[in-house]
Amino acid sequence: MTLKELENDGKIINIDNVSIKEVKAIFGQAVRFFNTAKRGFLNNEDELVLYINVYDSTRIASEALLLLKGYRIKKGAGYHIRTFEAIKEILNGQLSKALSRIERRRSYRNRLEYGVIDISRSDLKQAIKDAEELILKIESLIKKVDRQQNLL
Repeated sequence: MTLKELENDGKIINIDNVSIKEVKAIFGQAVRFFNTAKRGFLNNEDELVLYINVYDSTRIASEALLLLKGYRIKKGAGYHIRTFEAIKEILNGQLSKALSRIERRRSYRNRLEYGVIDISRSDLKQAIKDAEELILKIESLIKKVDRQQNLL
C-alpha cells in the first residue's frame, strides 16, 4: 500500500512544517532506547526489558522517519502495524528481511506485555542487529535532509 493510499484510508496523516530539529529529537529518543538495550545485552541484563527497548527503538526511529517525510500515524488500534507498513513504503524494499523480522517482533512484544514469553539471547542478539541496521539507515536519511537544509 502506498503512502498516498495509507493517507486516503486514514491510516496516516500528512502534516506540514516539520522541523528537522523535531525529527532529530524523536530519533534521539530511539537511539537512547537502542543504546540502553545494546549496553544491557553486553552486561547480561534482563532479556525481557532489553527486547522491549529494542522493539521500541525501531518503532520510534520509524516514527522519526515518517515525520521527516511529513507524516504521522493516526493513533489508535493498529498504530504499530501502520507504522511499519508506512516505513516499508518509504524504504521501498530496502532492509526487507530486517523489517520482516521487526514486524514479527511486534506480536512477541504484545505477548510480552499481556502474557508470558521467554526471549532467548540469540533472539535478542538478532533483534539488536536488525534494529541497528534500521537505525543506521534512518540516521543516514535524516543526515541527508539536514545537510540539504543547511545548504539552503
